[in-house]
This record gives sequence, C-alpha cells and structure tokens, in this order.
Amino acid sequence: MRALAMILVAACGRGDREPAPHPFTLPPPHHVVIAHDAGGVVVRAADATPEWTIGDAFDRLAAGKDPPRICFAVSANRRRAACATDWHSHDQGGAYEIRIVGETGDLVSEWTYLQSQDGGHFDGTEKPDPDALTEARQALVDREYEPNTAPELELADGATVTVGAWTLRRARVRISTEGCNDEPGCTGSWGVYREKLELRCGRTWREIPNDYNGDDRYGEPPPSLRVSALDDRHVVIVLDGGWSIEGDSGGERLAKLVDAAAFCR
Repeated sequence: MRALAMILVAACGRGDREPAPHPFTLPPPHHVVIAHDAGGVVVRAADATPEWTIGDAFDRLAAGKDPPRICFAVSANRRRAACATDWHSHDQGGAYEIRIVGETGDLVSEWTYLQSQDGGHFDGTEKPDPDALTEARQALVDREYEPNTAPELELADGATVTVGAWTLRRARVRISTEGCNDEPGCTGSWGVYREKLELRCGRTWREIPNDYNGDDRYGEPPPSLRVSALDDRHVVIVLDGGWSIEGDSGGERLAKLVDAAAFCR
C-alpha cells in the first residue's frame, strides 16, 4: 500500500483517459454541507442516535458496497477512527482496506479486504475477502468501537470551516503543466497543483504535515476534502478524489486523524 502524505499534487487536463470510477460507489455522507458562503458553513444537525450499526457497515462492504461514510466507526475515547480507504490505478491495480487512523500502538490496524488479482485494473470479478472483513469487524467489536455520527463538513478550495473547537482552511495553487501540450502528436497535458491544509492555532496558521498522500494527483474536479471533530481535540480528515494522465487513471479515498491540541503546542 502506498505511503500517505498530506500535500496533494493534483492536476487537470485533457489526457486520453477519463478518471477511472471506483468499483464501489460511496453514498452521500450522513452529515453534509447544505449551504456555505464567505460568512461560514451551515450543516445539518447531528442525529442523537445513528441510523446504522457497525454490523450494517460491514454487511455493505461484504455486498460490494461502501459504508455510510468513509470513517464509519470511532473508538469509545474518540482518539481513533476506523475508515474504509482505497486506491486504484488502471495500470497498477489497487487495494481496499479497513484502516484505523490515530495511535494504535502494537494493535493490528489494517485489513485488506479487496484487491485486483493480476496487478492491473479491476475487472468486476473481484470479491471482498470475507475472512478479512470478519477479522476487522471482530477487532472493532472487541475494542468497543461505535458508529461515527460526528458532523462532517466539505472543505472546498479556498474555504475555511470550523469543526468543534478547530478551524481549518484549504488552498490549491497551480505550480506547473505536464504532458506534451501542443506538440505534434500530442494527446494530453495536465496542470499540477500544490494543495495544502492548515489548522488555526491561536492567532497563527500551521500547515498539517505532508503525510497524507504520496502520489501526484491528476484530474478535475479537485478531490473532495471533508473534515469532522470527534471531540474537543481530535479531527478526522477524509480525501476522496480521482486523477487522470495520458496512459493511466485512478483514484483514492484516504483518511487521517490529527490530535489538534497536541499539534498546536
């Protein structure tokens, strides 16, 4: 599984392939942005009780569907989250995992439940591994995880949002163009972007380290970036995006948990 990094390099272009769709289709998040402007963001209120259980989430995964949200479960102390993450490439294959983000010590925190058979693209015949899903599900039950009902906000390019006690902002800057441009025989070019996410610590802004996604990102629209606060110090960041360059395309869903209080010390 490829290393994660927070600074995303993304691109738009007219390559010869459209971004490859995810084999699974994620349903809308339970808590979504319903309005936003320069003055702030309005979201639906969090439900007092979840409409689904962790068992329901795993039943969806076993059926080849996604859970109600990418980070679908949280630990009782709200210091960790269990997320359904993935990456896939038309040429390099891909893998789908249950991944616990946050400090887990020596405990097993990753379970791969679906991957391409031959290192290439998914062909539709792959099936989720029931043993891996059973092991992950039992681990969450044994560790007393609960459904994640924290309100989740979409953080658009150039926007600033507040989740719990913490304020974050996002920015994308085009830094170069790759590909063959208008040369004879050219079949595609794409912009390359530097994208960063910052957390407000008192009166200053601090950039969250580059440990979220280690690969160049290609394609438009920009990847979706959603944030939520599990409690008064732990923030979950979720990215869902696709990319496309000449000769290859793919996508990723990734997650990171930040101890904002410790980060701002």
